[in-house]
Parts: sequence; structure tokens; C-alpha cells
Amino acid sequence: MPTSPAKFTGFSAETLRFLVELEKNNRREWFNERKAFYKETVEEELRLLVVSTSAALARKKIPLSTEPKKAIFRIYRDTRFSADKTPYKTNLGAVFNTGGKPGSGVLYVHVEPKASFTAIGFESLRARDSRAFERPTGVAATQRTLGAGASSLFGLSRRVDSNLRQGVGEVRRR
Repeated sequence: MPTSPAKFTGFSAETLRFLVELEKNNRREWFNERKAFYKETVEEELRLLVVSTSAALARKKIPLSTEPKKAIFRIYRDTRFSADKTPYKTNLGAVFNTGGKPGSGVLYVHVEPKASFTAIGFESLRARDSRAFERPTGVAATQRTLGAGASSLFGLSRRVDSNLRQGVGEVRRR
């Protein structure tokens, strides 16, 4: 009998602590000593977020979903042309998109202690797809739109960007 996949229940305190410590110790030696933890815990929690959010979006017929391998941003920074040579990003990121289909859109999730946020945008949104976003924006409205999967999404660090809470990031039709 197949078992159902694990559900995302939020990022653990250990994951958020890892990101805080990484910001203080952004060196290859430090990261390499903790790489197993990053792969087994941090990356796995982010993968569960992507799987759960994709499923919630699909259930609501919102045309954004993706596979974890395509969605999750690498932790390694490209330092070739940057004055900042720290090797690692101190945040986690994932992107959900329509894959270039009509009504192209994107949902970006940024996880960083004390600075987590989400952003969403559509280009040439079809009328039938826009109905899901006609409600007032903000955390509570987005949670109602996406359902239970979004509850844990917004519990990331207990502090979602204040602009999002005030509804500045509302979807605008063209």
C-alpha cells in the first residue's frame, strides 16, 4: 500500500538557525562541515514546501506549479563579477511558474530569518485565471485562496514582509 508523501509543516528552528549561522560564518570550511545537515534537513524542508505548494496551487486551478528540482534556487552564489565574494546565499528561494504558457506568471518564495516574503505576478492574465486573485491581497487572503498548504508557507518566520501585509503587492491587470 503506497504511503502519502510527507507534508510541509513549516521550517524547523534548526533550519532558521542554520541560515542565521550561515550569515555569520559564510565560509566554505564552515559550510562543508554542515553540508550533510543542509542536504538532509534544510533542502528537504524546502523540497516539501515546493511539493505542498504546487499541490495546493493545482487544487485551486491556479496555473503555477513546478517540480522541486526546477523550483529551488541553489545556495551557491555566483561571485565571478561581484565585489562580495561570500560563497553562499543566506536565504532560501523557490519559484513557481507557468512554464511560458499563456497568462505567464510566477510565484517567488523567499525564506530568510526576519525577512521572508512572497511575490506573485502575471503577464496578460486570462479572465478565468484572474478570479482566484480578485480578493484583497495579503497573508490572510492568500492563505484562503491557496488553502491549508499556504498556512505553513506564511508561518515561515512569523514575519512576512510588511509590504505584502499591507497589500502593496496586489495583482494588477493589464
